[in-house]
Amino acid sequence: DVLLEELVDYVKSTGSQLAKVLNVGYNHSNTEITIDNLQVKLRGNTNQSEICKVLLASKSTIKKVWDMDEVKESIDGDRVDTKDWNRIIYDAVKEVNTKILIESKGAIQDFFLLTMKTVTVNPRYIA
Repeated sequence: DVLLEELVDYVKSTGSQLAKVLNVGYNHSNTEITIDNLQVKLRGNTNQSEICKVLLASKSTIKKVWDMDEVKESIDGDRVDTKDWNRIIYDAVKEVNTKILIESKGAIQDFFLLTMKTVTVNPRYIA
């Protein structure tokens, strides 16, 4: 998605007045996002936890711009169904962004950048 890639380039070039993050990860066993010293707990076996398990699995997945279809396949395999996965993923990621914003007391805004077609970790928050 060209718009998202332009936004990523802009964020990289302008930097941020917000939190500078050195460490990002996801703990599968306790379904927690770690952003430096901040832990954001997610309920297990939910769209939010499954999406974060995929997006935050490694340094390469954290830096990747994910197509919604790739996220869906990583979560649900290539099963054919009638669910609107783009909307499901979009809504779940927005909810995770809100949780991170609240837990960080406003210091971490838009942790994930997303459109209805792509999602990525905001480059201002990855070292």
